[in-house]
Amino acid sequence: MKKQIISILLFFIILKGIITEDDECSSNFQKEKVKLCHELSNSTTTCHFIDNECKQWYKECSEYNPENNDDFDDDICKSIYLINKDLRKCHVIINGRNKKCEETDKECKELSEELCFDLNLGSNKRCIFINGKCEEHYNYCNGLDESKCSKNIPYNYQKKCIYDGTNCNEVTRYCSDYIEYSNGNSHFSIEKSECSLLIPSVNGKVCNFNDNNNKCDEFYQSCTNINVQSECNNINTIDLKNSTTKECYWEDEKCKIRLKLCSEYKKGEGKNLCEQLSPQDPLYKSCYLNEETDTCEEVFTLCKDYNYFLQSYSSQGRDVEKECENVKINDKEKKCIYDKDNNKCIEISRDCIEFKTEDECNLHLPEDNNKRCIFINETCKEGYKNCDIYNDTIPLDKRNDSECESIIPKYNDNKIYKCVFENSNCIKQIILCEDYKGNNEKYCSSLTANDDKHFYCTLKDNKCISEYNDCYYYNKQKNKNKERCESIILPNKNEK
Repeated sequence: MKKQIISILLFFIILKGIITEDDECSSNFQKEKVKLCHELSNSTTTCHFIDNECKQWYKECSEYNPENNDDFDDDICKSIYLINKDLRKCHVIINGRNKKCEETDKECKELSEELCFDLNLGSNKRCIFINGKCEEHYNYCNGLDESKCSKNIPYNYQKKCIYDGTNCNEVTRYCSDYIEYSNGNSHFSIEKSECSLLIPSVNGKVCNFNDNNNKCDEFYQSCTNINVQSECNNINTIDLKNSTTKECYWEDEKCKIRLKLCSEYKKGEGKNLCEQLSPQDPLYKSCYLNEETDTCEEVFTLCKDYNYFLQSYSSQGRDVEKECENVKINDKEKKCIYDKDNNKCIEISRDCIEFKTEDECNLHLPEDNNKRCIFINETCKEGYKNCDIYNDTIPLDKRNDSECESIIPKYNDNKIYKCVFENSNCIKQIILCEDYKGNNEKYCSSLTANDDKHFYCTLKDNKCISEYNDCYYYNKQKNKNKERCESIILPNKNEK
């Protein structure tokens, strides 16, 4: 034990010259010294930090009892540290001319936040932690004098204490009286959520914590609770103060709720928000985001909505064809066109040429089920699905070679074909390696070799050729040589 104390004292002495007393580090270090000294106490010895030294000290208050009572030192009694009794302390009792050192409860103000909650003051008082310190407060206002009344926080948080000149009374705690503290009886902190327990000063309002100013402010729950035009706005409501799609508005002497208009969209808010807004004509139109200009426009989104609109409003002076074609259908595969014969805006499949990317082109199905969209030379074109469908669709006397041979057929066997016109028939024919005169390696490798069991198509010296698909088959040839063998390009480029 003595060795431990000596080591700690040496440590203190060395650091004393390094750290100045008014330094924050010094203050924290001083606390650590006191704590460290107390931790050296055990069942038989109490260590206490006195005069900047760790000394063996009294274990109980009653152990301090000088033979001559005139030598009794109040400060020594009060400085005794009681092990494992954080809520207790030693104090001086005077009995006539004699003094005694006895144990008693600490006061709230002597406790840290952690211990503040644990001190039991009976049924009328409690310790609460407020404004960074542990304070004593009465559970009720009744009976308190003027000096204690207004500062006191009663146990019922919805009440506060007010002195009327004669008595201390409990009155309603309003939103503006909100104060945060920790409740010593229940370890329950009065924080943001408790703001809503308080009473507003105006009927129709509620208390709600305002994160913008860290205060408990009064708000209307909704627009419909507001009966004053000047207060009819989102800022004054809980339901809508953070809303990006709804707003309060004054109409017919009432504050009402409505969706914000398409025109109130702010750049950057995005497609989803735009589509939740309201057009001025919600019966027929919707809000649509023009991604090029990042503006939320009021448009028709169904062909039939435009027809309903024309039934309600005169078409005189309107360019109905253009308005119909401008309908923004959500289905990108469809569009609206104006049917002059029936005076209707009708929905049809888009033309292949309207699609600008290969993926969109290949996925689109034209109106004619016998045809498909094909992406050729950066353009989406419409053509018959295959040679056979062309024959089935076009009468014999109407077929021609240019139309037949322009078809890029698609069959289910994954081979690449072309259509050849012979004897008024459109005939499918496999495209062989040597038929391809281009130098696109991917397209070349998708073609079929004449002997596709032993050969495959590959690009060599910018030509699409038939190549052996293994060395074994080449060995069966009569005229073999080393140079040809080693020039074979196997399907797996890493093999030779």
